[in-house]
Amino acid sequence: MAEVEIERKFLLRPCTPKKFLGDLGVIYTKYSMQQYYISTEKYPNIRYRKKNNYFYKTIKSGAGLVRQEDESLVSQEEFLKYIDRHNGRIIEKDRFVFTYDSITYELDIFKKDLRGLCYLEIEFSDELLAREFELPEVFSLLNIAEVTEDSRFNNVSLSIPGCIPSLHTDLEKLNRKMKLVLPKVLNTYPIPIEPFESTETAILAMLQNKAQKIEECRKALLDEPNSFDKLYEFWISMRKTKAMLEEFREFFDATWIDRHLQNISQLMAQTNAKRDLGTFLIDIENYRDLLSNKRSEYLDQIIDILRDKYDEYEAKTTGLANSELLIYEISALEKPKIYKCTDSKALQQPVVITVMKILQNRIENIMIDSKNVDEFTSSNGHYHLRVQFKKLCCIIEDTETFIINNKYTDAIAMVKNIESLLGEYHNLQFQRVFLVSLVNDMDEESVKMNKTIKKLRKLIAIKELDNKTIFEKALKLFMDENKTLKQLFRY
Repeated sequence: MAEVEIERKFLLRPCTPKKFLGDLGVIYTKYSMQQYYISTEKYPNIRYRKKNNYFYKTIKSGAGLVRQEDESLVSQEEFLKYIDRHNGRIIEKDRFVFTYDSITYELDIFKKDLRGLCYLEIEFSDELLAREFELPEVFSLLNIAEVTEDSRFNNVSLSIPGCIPSLHTDLEKLNRKMKLVLPKVLNTYPIPIEPFESTETAILAMLQNKAQKIEECRKALLDEPNSFDKLYEFWISMRKTKAMLEEFREFFDATWIDRHLQNISQLMAQTNAKRDLGTFLIDIENYRDLLSNKRSEYLDQIIDILRDKYDEYEAKTTGLANSELLIYEISALEKPKIYKCTDSKALQQPVVITVMKILQNRIENIMIDSKNVDEFTSSNGHYHLRVQFKKLCCIIEDTETFIINNKYTDAIAMVKNIESLLGEYHNLQFQRVFLVSLVNDMDEESVKMNKTIKKLRKLIAIKELDNKTIFEKALKLFMDENKTLKQLFRY
C-alpha cells in the first residue's frame, strides 16, 4: 500500500562525512547503496535499490515536499533481473543516518561520476512540521541551498547521464545579491561565488572581478605613475588574471584566449624589467652592513647605475596605464568568448567540481616536477616550478569562498611561502646576472668597483644557497601535505 513521503532536501558542500559527523559528535549508521530506474507502460520510473544486503522496489508519484511512495522488499534475483534494463546511469552512494536534537537526518554522499555531490535529507510525519522546520545552525558551514522543490536534484534526474546539476544563477542576479548585502558600496567586488554555481557563471564572475581589480590598479597608476608599489600591484593583478585564464582554458574559444593571453603577456613584459630592478634597489641596501666602509662607497656607485637603469624603464612604462591595449583588455575580460560545445555539459556542472579537478591536476604536476629538487637550480626547472605554484596559489585564492576558513588559512600560507621562496630565488638570480653584466662593461680603471661587485655576488650566492635549503624543507612539507590539499574543498 502506498504511503505518503514528506521530505526536505538540502544541497551540501562536498564533505568527508566521518569528519563532519565526528565533529558533530553523533553516532551514525552507514549504508552502502546502489540504485537504478526502469520504465514500464504504467510506471515511468520504478526504482530498484540495494541497501547493504537488502533489495527494494519503489514506485513514487508526485514531486517536491509531499509524494506518494510504494516500497516493497524484493529478492536479489529480482534486483539483478532488471539491472540490464535500467535507464541512464546506476547511482551509487553512501548514506549516513544519524540523530541530532531528536531529529533523524540522512546524509547522502554520491560516488563515481557523481562524486562531490552531497545531500542532507529529513523525513517528517506531518507536512506542517516539515514546513516549519529550520535547519540548525550547526549545518550552516555545509549547507548551500534547499533543493526540495528543484526537480534537477531528485534521484530520477540524477540517473540521466550528464553532469552534476548546478544552481546556475544569472550573473546579473549575483551582482544584485552583492549590492543588497552591501547597499552603500558602489562597484563593489568581488562578486560572491557559491561552490555550486555553474562553471560558466563562476568563470564570468571571476573574470569580471579580475577586470575590476586591473581597472583599480590602472587608476592607481594614473594617480601615482612613478610608484613602484602601484606598478607591482598592477603586475600581480595581471599575473593572477593570466593564471586564471590558463587554468580554465578549455572553456574558452581557442582564438579568443590565445589572443588575450598574448596581450596580457605583452602588458606584463612592459613591467618585468622595472619590477626586477626596483626589487634589487630595495634589496641591495641589505648588503651595505656586510661590506667594508671603502666598498660601501662603491656600493653607492652601483646603486646609481641601478637607478639610471630603473629610470630608463620607468620612461617606457609611464604611458602604460593609458595604453589602448590595456583598456581594450579590461573591456574584453568583462565579456569573454566562452566555447559552448554542443556535446559537452561541463560548463553547467558546479564550479567546485571543476575546480577540484583543476586543483588535483595542478598538485599532481607539481609532485612530478618536484621529484628532482636539483631542477630548482636550473633556470628552466625553477621557472616551470614557479609558474606551477603561482597557478596553484591563484586557484586557491579565487575559490576562497568554497573553503572552510582554517583549511584556507593553512593551505594559502603553505603555498604562498613556497611561491615567495621561488620569487626570492628569481630575484637573486636576476641580481647575480645583472652584476655579471656590470663586470663585463667595466674598464680597467674600475678594479675596486669590480671587487665590490664580486663581493656582492658572493653574498648573493650565499643567500641563494640558504634560500634553496629553506625551499627544500617547505617543498617536503608540501609533498607530505598534498593529500590534504587535494581535499581542500571538502569539509
